Amino acid sequence: MHLLAGRRAGTSLVALALVAGMAAALEVGSAGALAATTTHKIAPYIRVNIQLTAPVKVTSGAPIAVSVVVTSSGVPVRDHLVRFYAAGIYLGATKTNSVGRGATTLRKALPVGTWTLLATYKGGGPIESATASQSITVVAAPLSIRVVPYVPHSIAVSIDGAAPVSPNSDGFINEPLPKGGQVTLVAEVQNPSSNVRVSFVSWSNGDTATTRVMSDRSHAYTQIALQVSYLTPIEFTTAAGVPIPPSQVQGVTLAGPDGTKVEVGSGGQAWLPTPAPRRSPTGQLTVGSDTYTAVSATYQGVNVANQGKDRFSPGPGGVWKVGLDVYLVSMVSHNTVLGAQVAATVLLHGPGSTSRLVHLPDRGPLTLTLPRGRYSLKVKGGGYGPGLDFRVSGPTVVPVPLLTILDLAGGVLLLLLLGGGLLALGPGRRRLVAWMFAGDLRARGATSL
Repeated sequence: MHLLAGRRAGTSLVALALVAGMAAALEVGSAGALAATTTHKIAPYIRVNIQLTAPVKVTSGAPIAVSVVVTSSGVPVRDHLVRFYAAGIYLGATKTNSVGRGATTLRKALPVGTWTLLATYKGGGPIESATASQSITVVAAPLSIRVVPYVPHSIAVSIDGAAPVSPNSDGFINEPLPKGGQVTLVAEVQNPSSNVRVSFVSWSNGDTATTRVMSDRSHAYTQIALQVSYLTPIEFTTAAGVPIPPSQVQGVTLAGPDGTKVEVGSGGQAWLPTPAPRRSPTGQLTVGSDTYTAVSATYQGVNVANQGKDRFSPGPGGVWKVGLDVYLVSMVSHNTVLGAQVAATVLLHGPGSTSRLVHLPDRGPLTLTLPRGRYSLKVKGGGYGPGLDFRVSGPTVVPVPLLTILDLAGGVLLLLLLGGGLLALGPGRRRLVAWMFAGDLRARGATSL
């Protein structure tokens, strides 16, 4: 009964040594005490058994979780230190608990290869030393580099001085790490074409140098932020899509992300940069809105930009067709008497205090490309007509009625002919004509004055 009680309490190894040397008839005077008449020889050594548990494969630099159970003849060995080694390299230690179990995490990196992991109990006094071993294979850790945004043929990364590696079509570089410890990464950036510029911004940790040294962990992961600019041809059109030569549009200003302002020259093209990537709450680099819009474009002295309506996101091979508030206006001058089309010259006043003379043909309409706004028109040549006011906010047709010299001459001639005819009639015939008109009026029920 005393022996069982001692085991439940976690009997010490010294007690086990004494028990092993007792005779079957050993008498115990009191709990844990030996009788003075014992004549059996005490066993000089106690054997200890170590049961080691560890993974058979780990990635280079990954922490290794290990555990041991230390017993002697089935009895837990507590409060004893077990050390771990590989190829003579000390990796760590653990102390057994009340049930003989110890666990720890080994964080010292092992190079790639197959190693024998040893769990060693030093022993001491009557207790023998003990070891347990297990083979463990260290494989290369994967290195993952994400490029944001990904532009083909724009970046490659050299790993520990090796040949540069380019990202795959998803913008990732996935390579094994050949050794433990640290790894040196060097980003090499180039412009993939004459109309695409790429610049290095930073690594995902904020480091703006193109070289970064990283610890070789179980899964080394980093990101590269790039900023890209695209040389974008800009074509101007009317609201109906009719092309407008770039030389006729001045003062073109584009507004982009992060308050970017871009001035467009007479060449009709501009470099449009995308915004620099930023870290999201999850730690991933993301590119925000890269939308541009035209905020000013002057045509015939009028800002005709569709502010906020015509949007564009730059990209490789992209052409921005900027629709302006410019419309086709057709003008036709016609004779008010005969209705026939006649040539004329009019003075056109437009928005922005612009004025110009416009010559209207005698055949077919004259089509003008005019910016939105209010206009006034005065006939200056080819006849006489009233002034006209009109507004342009879409396709517009403007008829221009006028009286020509021929109209006035014809009217005068007609009056002369009528007057002469009446004078040529005698008094009796004039009375007959008057009686005929009066009879006609009576027949219509009109009252003669």
